Amino acid sequence: MKRLEEARLLLRTEKYRHSVARSERSDAVIEPRLSTQWFVKMRPLADPAAAAVREGVVRIHPDRWTLSFFRWMETIQDWCISRQVVWGHPIPVSRCAACKEEIVYVDAPESCPKCGSRELISDPDVLDTWFTSWLWPFLSLGWPEETADLAHYYPTHLLVTGRDIMFFWVARMMMAGLYFTGRAPFSDVYLTGMLRDDRGRRMSKHLGNSPDPLSVIAERGADTTRFALVFPTPTDEDGPFGRGALEGARNFLTKVWNLTRFAQSHTPSGTAPPADPPATYAHSLLEDRWILSRYTATVAAVDAALARFEITQAATSLYQFLWHDLADRYVELVKDRLAGKGDAVSQRAAQATLLFVIERSLRLLHPFVPHMTEELWHALPHEGESVTVAPWPSVAEVPRDALAEAQMEILLDSIRLLRNLRAEEHVAIETIPSAWIRPQNEEVRTLLMAERAAIEKLARVHPLELLGPSEATPEGAATRVSAAGEYFILRPAASTEDTETLRRERDKLAALLRKTRARLADPGFRERAPPAVIQEAEEKARELDERLTRIDASLKSAEPSEGSGP
Repeated sequence: MKRLEEARLLLRTEKYRHSVARSERSDAVIEPRLSTQWFVKMRPLADPAAAAVREGVVRIHPDRWTLSFFRWMETIQDWCISRQVVWGHPIPVSRCAACKEEIVYVDAPESCPKCGSRELISDPDVLDTWFTSWLWPFLSLGWPEETADLAHYYPTHLLVTGRDIMFFWVARMMMAGLYFTGRAPFSDVYLTGMLRDDRGRRMSKHLGNSPDPLSVIAERGADTTRFALVFPTPTDEDGPFGRGALEGARNFLTKVWNLTRFAQSHTPSGTAPPADPPATYAHSLLEDRWILSRYTATVAAVDAALARFEITQAATSLYQFLWHDLADRYVELVKDRLAGKGDAVSQRAAQATLLFVIERSLRLLHPFVPHMTEELWHALPHEGESVTVAPWPSVAEVPRDALAEAQMEILLDSIRLLRNLRAEEHVAIETIPSAWIRPQNEEVRTLLMAERAAIEKLARVHPLELLGPSEATPEGAATRVSAAGEYFILRPAASTEDTETLRRERDKLAALLRKTRARLADPGFRERAPPAVIQEAEEKARELDERLTRIDASLKSAEPSEGSGP
């Protein structure tokens, strides 16, 4: 500025407001400056790497990142490999002090090959970190020597890494492997998502928003931490990691712990390890055949998910099976049998079925939760030194039973409907009301007749009667309809307080229904709103109307009959 002013070339000076680029790590101002650097020509290296992915030699999971990989390879620029920092591998270049010749070498020269001078000056730059990292798959195994480790371990199968370094490391390792060894360093690449904090920022050390893993493990346990990382947020997507995920994982592992200890407490002393599945003949009880079929379905789901590298889907299948199918449903159905309230054969069948399913489920869960499953597996009758080396469960062990699954769905749906009726009619928890079912057909009638005791126990109704097609609807009963038939429950006598509660709920629902119907009656809404939104509003109106109808029926049944009074 001073020189321009002295030369009378400066017209005026002004202040400008502009954005200043700063370093992500040091927060220092970044000022572009041209300088001499060393580059590697990348096009001859990128084309073979792209061909390896295109031909299926290397597969990228999830597949949606394959297109991004091709874009990187197609638009690749030459690689600046020199860095002006203090620490690093030195650039293999010397400069002759006499003739200024630049010497690129593998073995450091003692003299200049051009003029013979022995005064050589090493280049002050160092290599980019990724330039040494791209050689890691084979350099760590002794390359360029033909070592036994290199022959045995290279190439490997799977690389698991973050998607943010797909180009910086993954693609470059492929380029180096294909160029120097003629083989890609791995056959599959699994790209994970990024953990984010509650503000949506990626967790990193320099931002200070990443918890210390060792502290989390010390507080929550290694298994809880591991499971929280794969469930419920898909491992190939960005997602939060915090207290909610850890508490959810802890609750699930506590459920598995209690479930296994429950099975252990009902396993007779001296029971042999469950080498074979319990017999699943047609005369076996429905719940035993059902849980074994659901177990096989879970094995198939976990195998398929892991084969597709869908880690979270595999964990979700195990979560749903162990928590809902096994703990919430099967165990509740067989508690009386396990306690010896039936015959001895039935008790032994329930014990054997529960032990088999729990032991095999621990094997399935072991890759996700290695420490707890190892301890629990040793607490059960087992064969072998460790669950780690126990055979992986196979779908061939137990056949699927479509009939048992369909029948159990009817049974569980019946229990759900009656429970919902209890809740909707505000039946007190200590009250056991009468209930009726009018089955859709004779097959459903036969099934419900056989399982009537289970329905009465789990739905908390008694007695449960099965109505014929022409029998009248019970007077004063609330009703629900499903594909299996009609369900009825006797409405309790409403107190004044209950009646007032129902009236307040009715007023609230009626106002909401008027608002929804007014919205649907607005031509502008139907013209502008997407079809899905209109359909959702229509379904909401129907649901509100049905709830109001049920409340009106409850209020009517609570009214004193004609001629009643003191």
